[in-house]
This record gives sequence, C-alpha cells and structure tokens, in this order.
Amino acid sequence: MAGAGQSLDDIMKAAALRGGVGGGRAGPSAPLGLHQGAGVKKQAVRRPVVVMQAGRHGRQGPSGTLSAMGEAGNAPSAECIVGEDTDIASSAGYLCSTLRDHRPVPVVSSTPASSHKALKMVALAHQYLDKDNQDLYCQVDFPEYATSKGSAKMKLHMFNKRLRCDLSHVSAQVFCSASSVPEKVAGYIANNAREIQSGRLALSTCGEPATLNALKAVFCARHYLQVTSEFDSP
Repeated sequence: MAGAGQSLDDIMKAAALRGGVGGGRAGPSAPLGLHQGAGVKKQAVRRPVVVMQAGRHGRQGPSGTLSAMGEAGNAPSAECIVGEDTDIASSAGYLCSTLRDHRPVPVVSSTPASSHKALKMVALAHQYLDKDNQDLYCQVDFPEYATSKGSAKMKLHMFNKRLRCDLSHVSAQVFCSASSVPEKVAGYIANNAREIQSGRLALSTCGEPATLNALKAVFCARHYLQVTSEFDSP
C-alpha cells in the first residue's frame, strides 16, 4: 500500500500541501499513542505516540464500499463507511465537517484493516479539530459480537465534545497485543476505570489485529461497567 507507515505529522503535512484537507494544520501535533506489548501489563506513564498509514482514495473501492465522502456531489451519507482503500486525510476532513456542523455520523468498518484505518481517521480528525478548539469522542460498538466474537464489523458512534483534552496526562497505561484476549483486557480496563475514575487510562496497540483486539476490549469494558452500575443501583 502506497505511503504505508507514514507518521501522523507526515499525513497532515501532505494534506496541507493538497489544500489543507479537513482544516488541519501542518507541523508538530499532539500525538496519540500506540505501542505493542505481549498481553496486558501496566507500565510507567509516558507520552503516547501514534503511527499513521496513508492509503489510496476512491469514491468506489474494489470492494464496492462507499467512502466517507458520501454520495455523488459530496452529499453527506448516513454513515461514514471506511474501506481498506479509503484515504485517511480526506475522510478525516469529512468527519470534521460533520462535527463542526453538529451532525456527526457513525464511522463503519467491516475488516481488521478497515477498522484499523477507521481509528487512525478518528485520531487525525481529533488533530484537525484543534484549529477550532473543538474535540470529539466516540463509543465503539460491535453489533455481531454477541453471536460472533471473531467478527470485525464495527461502528464508532461519534459525538461533539465542548472542550479539548490534554491526552498527554494519563493515570495508567495498558498495552494490548495481537495475542491479547479482549475480555481479559476489558476486565483490566474496567477495574482501572473504577479505581481512578477522575484519571485517564491510555490503551496502546500496534498493528491491525492488536488494534481490533483493543477496540473489542473497550466495547466489552463499557458493558462490564454498565452491568456493575446497574447492579450497584438501589
């Protein structure tokens, strides 16, 4: 894949040279973090780093998947569908436009590679929104997980956030690898969320399988925390 392994800064600079896609600014950015580890372990807190990849962009990819740019004429679609050939910078710009208009659309992917790319796209959109002092957050959903834990079909529900977050300050850091079991990572995340509450836990990965495991772990952790909350309610 052309441009594979490019950093987030490189992608933003390339987008600026093409006309500033998404309102992002070239130059140093506040990175997010991805590191690889075997299983789950707690490490000393350090500033995370994210590695981005660039891909080819086409309105209609080889798989027939509609890209994030929507229908003909750039009309917004009901979903931001990310395929394996979707261009991250252009798609992040589209996502930012929906957030600036306060009409965010969910981000949908169906394979480990496209899920990995979808998360990178959201990370880049976070950087683009810095120009407007806006932010975003998302909730991950695996609609087929109950019947098929191996399914890669994913939906990220996007939301506007009023204030920017300083992602460099974290209370704990978890590493998720390709061999990690999502349910076990989820249990660790949920326990830390109950303990630190007001702090931030950073979940770090590297590579497509590890990223998919991490996303599933977040999905399961939200379910664990919801069940606990309901159990503790009077």
